[in-house]
Order: sequence, then structure tokens, then C-alpha cells
Amino acid sequence: MDDLDCRGFTLVELLIALAILVILITGALPAMSEVIERQRLYNAAETLAADLRLIRNEALARGQDNLNVSFTPGQDWCYGVAESACDCHALIDEQDSCTLPRNATLHRFTRHASAFSHITLTEASFLHGTRVGFDGTRGLSQPGTVTLQNRSGNQLDIKVSLMGRVRICVPEQHPGLRYPACQ
Repeated sequence: MDDLDCRGFTLVELLIALAILVILITGALPAMSEVIERQRLYNAAETLAADLRLIRNEALARGQDNLNVSFTPGQDWCYGVAESACDCHALIDEQDSCTLPRNATLHRFTRHASAFSHITLTEASFLHGTRVGFDGTRGLSQPGTVTLQNRSGNQLDIKVSLMGRVRICVPEQHPGLRYPACQ
């Protein structure tokens, strides 16, 4: 049999190709994990902003009622909605639980850090401390900011204006994320 008729790879060629592949994958993993961390941060910020908009709309639909969102910052963060200040870690039958009456039953509205792995709510700063309220007549609120951070140190601010507008922005010290800079 002639050597020219043999087709395929030698063991050395295969090992060199595998070594190059391992080097490329090793170089791409850190960049990929950074993309995943940023996506987790975007997801948490967009969920919080959507919830705040929904709560404002719910306050307007209820008319005269004020709805309040109470935040508990930290590693085991959470937020919940009630007609007054509430504890988002409290169970539905406890006194300070985050519940809303609807059709003669209580409905719980809370979100917890467990739904957003590796995201920390570092700060919630409003006129009433860590609580923002939405007026049921005009949708007005107390202005303030909620700051979320991923484990890479990237941060996003969710800002609520006096008019009840909710927006996501990037603090000056964390450029490079897809949202506009905070003003």
C-alpha cells in the first residue's frame, strides 16, 4: 500500500490540534463568565424596574390607595409590596408581611435574592429610608435609588423620579454596561 493513498490525521497532528483547542477554550472562559455575570445583573435590574412600573400602575388602578415597596438590602435581599411598610422576609400570616388585599383575600408580592444568583442589592435610598411609595391618584412617588451589584463588582442603579418614572442607569464608576450613565 502506498503512503499517498492513506488519508487522515497522525497522532501528533491530533494532539497539536487538541492543545490549540484547550488554549483557546481556557482563554475564552473568563470572558464568558463575565458575560454571564453581566446578564444576571441586567436580568435583576430589568425585573426590579418592571416590578416598580407594575406597582405604580397597580396604585393608579386602585385609585386612592398608596402602595409601598419595602427593600431589605444585603446578601439575603428582598423587596415586597403592601399598603404600608412591610417585612419581605415575613410569612403571609405574620403581622408585617408584604401582602395586598384583593377580592377579600390577601396576595403576597415579594422577590428574594434566591431568584437572582450572585446579585446583591447594596443600597435602597428613598425619602422614607428603604421604602418607596406610589400615590394612587397621580402615580407620584418619593425619588430615590436602588443599587444592584454582581460579584464582578459591576453596578446598576434603578432610579425612581418624583413623577414615578423608573429607569435603569450605570453609575459613573462602572462604565461599559449597556445602559446610559446616571446623571
